[in-house]
Amino acid sequence: GSKKVTTTRSYDKERFLDIRTQLRSLVHKFGNHKKKLPSVPVSGRTGENLVEKSASMSWYDGYTLLEELNKVVFPATKRDKEGPLRLPIYDVVWTNNNECLCV
Repeated sequence: GSKKVTTTRSYDKERFLDIRTQLRSLVHKFGNHKKKLPSVPVSGRTGENLVEKSASMSWYDGYTLLEELNKVVFPATKRDKEGPLRLPIYDVVWTNNNECLCV
């Protein structure tokens, strides 16, 4: 038989919490032992929670990704503060559901 391919995503709270737990464990292994590590459920494909709150994730009452990034205080550097923020991708993790997580 053929598989039905769906293009819609459910933005499930339990799935987000599971991924957040896995990522926090991974970050802890790399030496970040902060008690509170911000986590924002986002969809880069559809723009959910990137700049504006997502109606698809009504269960999430935290900040958008942009709001979280604006709260970060960076140490003084010679870097151009008006230039673009560059975030390196350390690793790409594929979940059992064939979803890609960039760390």
